[in-house]
Amino acid sequence: MVQEEARAPKPNNRCPVAGQRNCGCGCDQTAHKQISGDQELQSRTGRPAPPAFARDSMPDQSLRMEMSKLISRVPLLDHAWDAPSAFTPEALLDAVRVERNLPRDPVPQVCVLEFDGDLTDWLVATERAKRWRSWACFHTSMETVEVDGACFGLIARTIGGPYAVLVAEQLATSGARVILGLTSAGRVSPDLRIPSLVVPAKALRDEGTSHHYLPPADTVEGDAGLAAALQGELSGLGLPVVTGTVWTTDAPYRETAEQMKRHASNGILAVEMQAASLFAFGAARTVRCGVVAHVTNSVDHCSADQFDKGTHELGFEILRAMFRAAARCLPKSSRGPAR
Repeated sequence: MVQEEARAPKPNNRCPVAGQRNCGCGCDQTAHKQISGDQELQSRTGRPAPPAFARDSMPDQSLRMEMSKLISRVPLLDHAWDAPSAFTPEALLDAVRVERNLPRDPVPQVCVLEFDGDLTDWLVATERAKRWRSWACFHTSMETVEVDGACFGLIARTIGGPYAVLVAEQLATSGARVILGLTSAGRVSPDLRIPSLVVPAKALRDEGTSHHYLPPADTVEGDAGLAAALQGELSGLGLPVVTGTVWTTDAPYRETAEQMKRHASNGILAVEMQAASLFAFGAARTVRCGVVAHVTNSVDHCSADQFDKGTHELGFEILRAMFRAAARCLPKSSRGPAR
């Protein structure tokens, strides 16, 4: 009897976690009334309730409400994703066309963002690529490459999620139906060979841009059909081709050893800077987006071929395979040579 009394909880008039009486969070107060924290948050703020990853790990209602309040105070997570944008790509395109007296010509239906830029430079220097003069953009120029009688767009050095998606928005508004990214990447999985090609099917959202397009979540899925087409076209180039999950980061010089180890144990193949952003943009805007990551380096790779992507001819073969894969994913009614 004495032992039971000693174990009994001391009276508690205010919850130390929720800071209120009758909180129901595990102290000795009476339970909360059964109200919907999600509905309360949305009616009070006009914003969606917290995502599943935040809710499911907090079965207690008061803790869910505390997380809801926290999310509403973090600017990166505080977005009304369905609300229209005050500044649009159409407005920017119109401004460029007026200033430069450009025609309102559609861009090629398939465009590639070539993030490193050296391949584009080589294609221009060897006259394999030609300037697309009517591309309306203050920040970039567009080249075109002909493959199998069709014309494809190519834009260099839009590195990082914000820049990649800024240009992708303008491409989609200008008529692009499929937007691809070709990026260098670092190895995360120790089982991945160097060099190799990774076709991301999913991306870990350790960046900012995706959170402006989709509610918070750990990962974002890519376009499965486009990824399968890329895998098929790239498989004959003599490099290993693997489909799986990549880690998208905004800060390559803040990749820690602990993160590398943890992500590798969770099946992450490689790290790059654009996939999650493009996938989220594509899902939100209904634009088919894909990425090919050329894995050429790793913090534990000491070989002399670190960062070696091979010849420009190999890079061009990768690019042509990407164009062919994207062309297969266009609606049949829109396929054919575009000049």
